[in-house]
Amino acid sequence: MDRPGNEPFLAAGGPANLSSLPQRGAIDEVPASSSENTFNGINVGRNSTGNLIPGHQANGNGSNGIVAVPGPTGNRFEHNSMHGNDIFDANDQSWPSNVRIGNDCLTDFPPA
Repeated sequence: MDRPGNEPFLAAGGPANLSSLPQRGAIDEVPASSSENTFNGINVGRNSTGNLIPGHQANGNGSNGIVAVPGPTGNRFEHNSMHGNDIFDANDQSWPSNVRIGNDCLTDFPPA
């Protein structure tokens, strides 16, 4: 299913929106690849806390590969690959309240 924007948990290849999943735990439903979307590949919204976001690809999106807006805390971004996104590959506006380990990207905010 190919729809623009950040609809929740679309089929593989679509954008993933974690904004309504507080204290979700391991995010199994997020597609392994959230690439070439109009906006963000993976969006971690302000109510989403304590999640593990491991091993995803988010490439060539119209905004960010993976973004955490101000507010979410205790999320772990591990071993994700993000390249060629229009704003940032990785954009964690809640850092240092979230943890980033072993991610591969060219542009990130704040810089690691």
